[in-house]
Amino acid sequence: MDLLLPALCFFLGAFTQGLTGFGSAMIPVALLPLVWPVPQAVGVVTVFCVVLNAWFAWSLRADADRGEVGGMAIAGALATPLGLLFLRSYPSSTLLGALGAVLVVSSVLGLARPRLEPRALHRGWGLLAGGAAGALSGAFNTAGPPMLVYASLRGWGPAAFRANLQTFFLVTSCAACVGFVQAGIVNADTLRWNLLLAPAFALGGLA
Repeated sequence: MDLLLPALCFFLGAFTQGLTGFGSAMIPVALLPLVWPVPQAVGVVTVFCVVLNAWFAWSLRADADRGEVGGMAIAGALATPLGLLFLRSYPSSTLLGALGAVLVVSSVLGLARPRLEPRALHRGWGLLAGGAAGALSGAFNTAGPPMLVYASLRGWGPAAFRANLQTFFLVTSCAACVGFVQAGIVNADTLRWNLLLAPAFALGGLA
């Protein structure tokens, strides 16, 4: 079980992101605290997210709108240290409570998203969404919820939706990874888990 549950989590996370454009962090971070401390889960997830986001961002680069993503990505990268500060400053019980709140809100937004009507939302709102997503990325590497709402209200088509999200997530996951390495959250132990679980993660992304 020590290996089976993490392998299943990462397979499902990579599969979901390949299918929808998000989910490679949300699913493992939701389930792995059942068996791992939150920082360990975040450390292992982060390295996988950098690899997967780079792969998908490159594959979908022709559909990405760099003008749309650029400002959001900068805001996300600048806000990432705020999330990292939260992760380092509070005990496990607080982290689990905050993570639970993030997951509940993201689930509600996921249920509401099909009913959100695209609006003429100004691109400037992307800076706020990007900043919020960057802070969540720094705390739990779960940048998805704010970006899903923003993308829905901007009315991105399916191709642009997936491509823009991959580009944004690549920037925030790289920024988070740098911070996590410096903080010791990504370390020799988490990298060992990355090696052990890489086959399950790769199979999920390919599927």
